[in-house]
Formats: sequence, C-alpha cells, structure tokens
Amino acid sequence: MTERRDAVLRREILRQPELLDQFRTREGPRVRALGRSLASRNLRGVLIAARGSSDHAAVYAKYLFGARLRVPVALAAPSLVTRYGALPRVEGWLVIGISQSGASPDIVAVLEEAQTQGCVAVAITDHPDSPLARAANEVIELRVGGERSIAATVTFTATLQALAYLAFGWSESGADTDLETVPERVRQALEVEPQAAELAARLAALPACVVLGRGFGFPVALEWALKLKEVASFWAEPYSAADYRHGPITLASSGLAALIVDPHGPGRSDLEDLRQELTRRGVWTVRAADDRFADLTFPASPEWLAPIPATVPGQLLALHLAWARDRDPDHPEGITKVTRTL
Repeated sequence: MTERRDAVLRREILRQPELLDQFRTREGPRVRALGRSLASRNLRGVLIAARGSSDHAAVYAKYLFGARLRVPVALAAPSLVTRYGALPRVEGWLVIGISQSGASPDIVAVLEEAQTQGCVAVAITDHPDSPLARAANEVIELRVGGERSIAATVTFTATLQALAYLAFGWSESGADTDLETVPERVRQALEVEPQAAELAARLAALPACVVLGRGFGFPVALEWALKLKEVASFWAEPYSAADYRHGPITLASSGLAALIVDPHGPGRSDLEDLRQELTRRGVWTVRAADDRFADLTFPASPEWLAPIPATVPGQLLALHLAWARDRDPDHPEGITKVTRTL
C-alpha cells in the first residue's frame, strides 16, 4: 500500500490542483493579454502541431476556438514538413506548437516553416528554453516544473487550461469567475479515486473497451483511451459517438466495456441513446458525468471548461487498472518520457 501511495504517477495526478493554480496566478493574466492581442489581428484560422496527449489538447482547441470564437482550427500533419517539405499555405493564420518537452523536431519544424510564411507562431510548453520555444514568437509556459511520470497528466490539464485562457482573452466575453475556479474543480474531481479503483478491478477482467464522447467530451475520450493503453497496457479504442455508429458498433457485444465521457451539453441525449443501445447488446457501460447518477463523477462546469476536471477520473482509472493488471504505472513498457519524431 505504501508503494502505491508513493507512485510518481499518483503523486503527479494529485498535484494538479496546486500546479493549475500556479499557472492561474503566474501565467493566466499574460495569456489572456496574448489572446486580446490575437483578437486584433483578424486571423483567418488556427493550425496546431502536436503529438500524443498534446494532440488531444489540440482537438479540445478545435471545439473551444470553434464554439467560442467561430475560428476554424486545423490539426497539422508535421510529416508534410519533415518528410515532404510542403507545409500548406497558412498566411494570416495563427500557428500553435504544443509539446511538453519542446524537443520534438517535427513540431519545431512546423513552427519554423510557419515563421517563414509570416505567421504568428505560439509555443505551449513546459520548457521555455526548448527548441520549440526558440522557434516561436510567443511562448506560453505551463509552469509544471518538469513532469517526472512517463504518462502525461498535469501537462495535459495545464495545456487545456492554457488554451482556455487564450480563448477567453481572445473573446473577452463574460467574467473570468469560471476560469478562476478550475483548480478547485480539479481538486474535487480527485475525490473519485475510490470509485475509479472499484471500476478498475472489474475492468481488469475484460479484454478491451471503447471510450466514447461527443463535442467537448471527445478530446477527453481520446486522452482516457491513451492513458489506459500506455499506463495499464489495456486495449482501449476512442471514438466520437457519431463515428462509432458508422461501423465500429458492429463489434459491440457482451464481454466488452464502453466508457462514456458525458459532460453536460448538446451531445448528452445522443450519448444516452447510445448507452442504452450498447446495454441492450450486453456491453458493460461506465458513464462518467457531472451528475449524481454517474458511475464516475466530476464537478459540474461550463461545457468549454469541463474537459479539464473530466480528464482526472480517467487518469485515476488508468492508474488503478495498472495495479489491477500487475503493471507498474511509473515504468510502462516500450515508451519514454520524451519522444522525438521526424
């Protein structure tokens, strides 16, 4: 029990409220100001280069900037630069590179090429002296101070928080009360650990699961599935609930599980319809939501901020599933903290 309590991954999951509050006070006002500056440029769109968990944060940005700012967001294919030498023409766009380490050459290359096209290039990273930071006009520092666990936890939620501050400054609509309470909502989300441990024990007996979401819940589903795979070596496939109906649902049957990420919003009724259909097919469904009827709960938030606390139950589920499957969550096989791709 002592060893589990002292696991690096668990300590970093539990530190998230403290570190997100640190970002709020030290970096939040500057990021809001950067957003106001971007609003004055009449940008035509946003291109984001990222890999892994950072790419899931980019999917969050698609919904965030699209819903709040009506700005189109595209996810870069970094190999177009490093393998084909052909970044699309993005003059008049904001280009964002997201990398915890700031060391991945392909993400750096996208920002460098964007600079040659005269774009505004912004780096979101925990390392302000990294190659990615040097390739950018502006740097948003996550202020995590170095994440030691191989699986990203606080760097992911801090990236979502950074994007939320940027969007809020860009739009400057309403008071920032909700943004200010994000660290506390994440603290409340940590209280779900006993539920996560119970569900992990049951999930460990199954061969695989799907993780489903819609809208702002979809990037959370992507991140949950990645954590289950890399931390617990458990086969988990993420889908938009809409895409899941376009074929993969044919594999749904008894003996499998479906984890459904369901923050309050326009997609809720569709997710409930899908949950009922999967239940009829014999699938064990686990609903994560911001209400008392959920199997895994997270605090209620405005939908545009809900992915931040909603990420936490998935982190805890992956941690306890690793232990239930006799895996070491601090040393997942086959991966390293920094992955450099070209």
